[in-house]
Amino acid sequence: MRHEVSLAVDRKAPTLARGFLASVAEAPWFASRRDDAELALGELVANAVVHGDGSGNGGVIRVVVDSDQQRLRIEVEQPGSARGACVAEPRIEGRPGGWGLRLVEGVTDKWGAEAGPPGRVWFEIRP
Repeated sequence: MRHEVSLAVDRKAPTLARGFLASVAEAPWFASRRDDAELALGELVANAVVHGDGSGNGGVIRVVVDSDQQRLRIEVEQPGSARGACVAEPRIEGRPGGWGLRLVEGVTDKWGAEAGPPGRVWFEIRP
């Protein structure tokens, strides 16, 4: 089953995206991976807010949830490019950050990015 939502580029977007996921993910196996999916989705949407080049021009973030009995695939589309989406070395001193895609990589079965624009970063979780 496929579901989509558009969210304003706003600091509330990660919370709204996680709520959307909870309302549409129905496969019985999903309960055992809910925390992983919500963490990964929150990180991708937060990255889209910070790096997606959409604030200030009325941009939106589109979240697509595609699920069945075999897998859950989530795509986060941002207004700008996702060309730089990669697991980076975390910054310890100074400005925080650098942990998001490392977390996504750790809690999902597969993830990737399509440069765009619009840029898309996605992940899959299986039972």
